Amino acid sequence: SARALASSPDPPKVAVLLNGGEEVYMNAVHGFVGERGGPAGLRSEFSAFINLEATGSYGPDVVFRASSETLVGAYVKRAPRPRATVLAQDIFGSGVVPSDTDYSVLGGDKFGGMTGMDLATMLDSRSYHCARDTYDRIKTGSLQAYGESVVEVLRGAGEVLRGNATDAVGDLVYFDLLGLFVASYPMAWARAIHLAPLAVASVLAVLRGPRGLLGALGGAVAAAASATCCLVLPALAALAACIPGGRSAMSWYGSPVEAALLFFPAALAGLLLPYSACFNRRDGPAAKGAGLLGWDAFYSALLGNLIAFSSLSALMTINGAGLMRHSGYIFALWAFSSVA
Repeated sequence: SARALASSPDPPKVAVLLNGGEEVYMNAVHGFVGERGGPAGLRSEFSAFINLEATGSYGPDVVFRASSETLVGAYVKRAPRPRATVLAQDIFGSGVVPSDTDYSVLGGDKFGGMTGMDLATMLDSRSYHCARDTYDRIKTGSLQAYGESVVEVLRGAGEVLRGNATDAVGDLVYFDLLGLFVASYPMAWARAIHLAPLAVASVLAVLRGPRGLLGALGGAVAAAASATCCLVLPALAALAACIPGGRSAMSWYGSPVEAALLFFPAALAGLLLPYSACFNRRDGPAAKGAGLLGWDAFYSALLGNLIAFSSLSALMTINGAGLMRHSGYIFALWAFSSVA
């Protein structure tokens, strides 16, 4: 990437920092910030940063943390195969993950105070930080794609920041849809977008009347139970796999096929069992003869699904603690699919 930028006409001004020490509280990047005079000195010299990470030996590059409108905008517009998930940013922000990257030092208010972006490859995580983490597992195509994305982001950001050294701080929601494209919008818009399904659900519930509303609430309970069982049953399957002990207890972690066989049936059962229990009835003689779920029960399940997930989307977006507030888009999309 550095060679490609250097050989291009009128390249952007870029500093490449190669450092280690991340696993011991990121001492190396702390030293870099200190050498530059702390946050004030760092911001006077640099406009923004991209932290290049890997939680596996190959895979598509994914934006998983960002505070820069310029960098995210350049990635969305110019990266050849953009992928992103703000869910990871919310998980890191919640404190659940007991690890960190140089992003927190360069971008943290107490340290670097810069705007930036965390970019990483994430496949083959079973080799991460263990004896399997060797050079031969790195795929050339993965490195090439990673480099192409970085070059395009730097070129795009360089054009924006060339005449303005101050980058705009962005509180953004960003995600990709099946790797086809990346959607990005400010958190101010999210409050309207993520709460819209709840407004639609409320109107539809009122139009159903008291009896229909009761059925919809039953559907909401089924949806909540289904989502819970989808998480609980696979977790129980993993615990059951550990009962024999020894090396075989976690063998599924190193084998995608074993993991699929262990978790997929349990998750599917968790998804379907609550609906089967709540809506195992037929409406009318014709439906009974055909063995089909009646329309009334189906509509109640659909409306209940909309109520449950639109409520969760709204709660995540506007909760006072700010916990997982960007990731309400997941349930908003789910709710929008129910409306459709």
